[in-house]
Amino acid sequence: MNFSLPALTLHPGPRLLRPARSDDSPPDDEDVGARAVEFLFEPLELAPDLRLRDLFGLLGQCPALLTVYRRFYAEELCAEAALGPLPASSKLLSIELKQAWNYDSHARAYSDVRRLQLSVVREPDHDDGCPPDADGLVRYSLAGSSLRPLLDLPLRLKSEVDIHEADRYSTRSGQRLRTVRCSELTLGDLLQSVLWELTWFGPPATIREFVEEMAEGTDEAESWREMDADEFMDQFFGDDERRACELLFESIGTLSARKITNVLDRIPDRCNGRQWLARNLGKQVQLRPAFRRLNGRDLRQAFGEARSAGRSAT
Repeated sequence: MNFSLPALTLHPGPRLLRPARSDDSPPDDEDVGARAVEFLFEPLELAPDLRLRDLFGLLGQCPALLTVYRRFYAEELCAEAALGPLPASSKLLSIELKQAWNYDSHARAYSDVRRLQLSVVREPDHDDGCPPDADGLVRYSLAGSSLRPLLDLPLRLKSEVDIHEADRYSTRSGQRLRTVRCSELTLGDLLQSVLWELTWFGPPATIREFVEEMAEGTDEAESWREMDADEFMDQFFGDDERRACELLFESIGTLSARKITNVLDRIPDRCNGRQWLARNLGKQVQLRPAFRRLNGRDLRQAFGEARSAGRSAT
């Protein structure tokens, strides 16, 4: 038998309602907003008309929350929210909360199952070149966003959860493996995810400085030197890749370390790395004996560890 009470519900106001029962009376709701810190790990439901400003109102009702979330600049954000909302674009629709889990198929382990991803959802604007998602809407991160234009946006929890490959040595790394459904949420999950996203670049004053610097950089973009992907990677990682090639290969012929890295990234996970390299690059590429039996996934791991070791040695 399940004796647990229904979830907390966060309503506009804000009102954090907790179902309260007695033996001889019908269920009644108790507003526990002033004691919200006691319920951080309780299941939470969001009222349909809840808005971002209500979340900061709850922080104001319960000062103990400001202490809990001090490192996420909760007090500074509350002061910013207290100035009131600013007009937002009519194309902005909501702030979407969505879980995205990582699954390492090599280690057979899940990670990041408690952190929510937050996105601003808006109608498409054909002038900005941002492609819409499958539902015809555009989503972008809150990181670096000004808080006050977002305060009146409703909060929406999306129940679809994408599960991504977390094994960074797999050819499927970062790819969506499958989608499941989960609507579980706690008050602590919600508060930490929102504050973490909004303070990605620091407190509100730092964010304003960052945005201004980005705008100045955009104005000067025409003076930037164009650099293709291989040039960029070689500039920052070329020495590490060359050291890794020296450790893993007897010979790479006339090929560059960047070329070897690009080819290694394409070896199927379970295919023998030596045989695949021979078919695609010829006999000029020779692995050292210790690495000749490794499959593509394990060969990438060995190469990655050699590259990281070279970086730490310097």
